[in-house]
Amino acid sequence: MITATAGYKDTAFTLVRSVQTTRGGNLWYQIASYDADINGAWIPGNLISSSDVVAGTNSSATGSSTTSTSSSTTSSSAVSSATLQVATAAGRTDYFNGNVLNASYSNNSDLQAAYTQGYNAAKVDAQKARADAIADVKDGMALNKSYSGDIGVQRAYASMFSNLTIARNQGIQDCTNGKLSNANYSLDADLQAAYQAGYDSVAATNNVYQLGISFTVDGTDQSGAFWDALNQTQKDALVAAAQNDKFPQTRTEITSADVQKVLEDANIITITFNGRTIKFANADPVTVTPSSTVTQVPVVAHYVTQ
Repeated sequence: MITATAGYKDTAFTLVRSVQTTRGGNLWYQIASYDADINGAWIPGNLISSSDVVAGTNSSATGSSTTSTSSSTTSSSAVSSATLQVATAAGRTDYFNGNVLNASYSNNSDLQAAYTQGYNAAKVDAQKARADAIADVKDGMALNKSYSGDIGVQRAYASMFSNLTIARNQGIQDCTNGKLSNANYSLDADLQAAYQAGYDSVAATNNVYQLGISFTVDGTDQSGAFWDALNQTQKDALVAAAQNDKFPQTRTEITSADVQKVLEDANIITITFNGRTIKFANADPVTVTPSSTVTQVPVVAHYVTQ
């Protein structure tokens, strides 16, 4: 912000755009200059008189005129690179501040193009920053405080990293507290995924699904007779295997292979039934009801006569 022009004697600059304060009604101009100290700065309108402008082009909503603080020499010329830089920076600033693209930023096509380019470039940079934040959180990395020298990009990265970390930690906390996974934690797919990843990191070690097995022989339910056909050692082994071979909370289905593992651990894949040898063939897959506590899942093991 420039409040006095004495320190910039003979410094030429271009008026880029203007704003009027809502409270005092004061007019301010944003300027562009090859002098880096004032390029992009704002100057009160009362420091620039109409006599300072002797010629100009309608390059923005306020006009774009090259002006000097020491005289009234003004020239109409092509948009300077400094002016374009200000427009590009304005586009980036608008995006990172959460503003929609200003299609009426300037009446000058070059300035509008520079503004739009800056806005869209910031959008691409922010998308990459968010993607990198997602990868870093997923990989268990710490916040990269030096991710980018661009303040807007760094904030986009840090904000996403923070939100993802909060979501992941909430998932961990919910599972630790015995709550079911919250499928509606967030409407944002990335945050929902981070929450679920946190939840599953605990659930994967939380074995809650225990099998309650019924038996068929050659297509007929023989659960009672099957149990009676087992000797005491086999009965004890089956009970122990069913209790020990629990499945993690992350499972959504019990498969035939899961049932086979319990039967193998009980050493009853093949048994003698009514004087004949029968062998486990398969089991029907079962979709499990989500649970955070030990739950018995009923399954049916099918045996066939050999």
